[in-house]
Amino acid sequence: MKISSKLVQIFLLDLLKNPLLYMGLLLISLNLVSLLTPLKAAATYFDLGISMGVIVFLFNEKLMSLAVMTCLLLLYANLPFKNDLQLSLIVRSSTSTWFVAQIGYVFLLSIGYPIILLLLSGLVLWQQVELTHEWGKLLGSIAYYPSLLEEFSIFLYPSNGVMTTYTPLEAILFTLTLLMLVSLFAGVLILTFNLIYSGLGFAIYAVLMFVEFSLMFFPGYAIKYFSPLSWLSLERISLSFMDNLPSMTYVVTFLVVSIITCLLAIFFLLKSSRFRERVINE
Repeated sequence: MKISSKLVQIFLLDLLKNPLLYMGLLLISLNLVSLLTPLKAAATYFDLGISMGVIVFLFNEKLMSLAVMTCLLLLYANLPFKNDLQLSLIVRSSTSTWFVAQIGYVFLLSIGYPIILLLLSGLVLWQQVELTHEWGKLLGSIAYYPSLLEEFSIFLYPSNGVMTTYTPLEAILFTLTLLMLVSLFAGVLILTFNLIYSGLGFAIYAVLMFVEFSLMFFPGYAIKYFSPLSWLSLERISLSFMDNLPSMTYVVTFLVVSIITCLLAIFFLLKSSRFRERVINE
């Protein structure tokens, strides 16, 4: 257990030294500023606050979704991690311990990523954010009077359906949970297939990104039931029986089953001594 913890610390230190981390965070920060600044201008004009629930609508914007998914790819770019220090620890323990540490890293990152995104959003909205149980007059007005979007050049559209279905706190919790599950899904998916063949996990993740953006051109097709990266937006999850979208139960079940399947695949792959030696010596 101590060796696994030590390996996870090494992975996290490697991540902090990796410029890709800061490139991803910069990409997300720039998108947050571009989306939220016009909203802040409208809030200043009307002398109103902005509900923290606004973060759930960030994923309605394609460029923001792209930034979040790209940052995930950059965070998992080095999976599975390997360096000389790690190899010396593996000699003292076992290859299984090394793989457990890889999975532990993915779990920690999938929990930390939504928290970082929440903090960055709060930082951009600083002094104008409202922590209330209501959506507030500003978001409500924009949802009912879309002309305000054009007037203030706002590209962030608050969904009336989401606002009438969830409270801000419920919407935030659902969105952060989905982001955590999608992050975990992406991590174990990339790790599993990269173990099978170097770079294969990234290729599959790229295909999922393509599937997500293909929904722009084929919104009415069943492809939306197999596009886990698109489920970061509550607007793409069923709010009623009439909208022909995947339900929250389906989405959570799909992600959890996929995560468990990937973890089981890694477990069975580890049973092969030839596989373990090949991965370490590559």
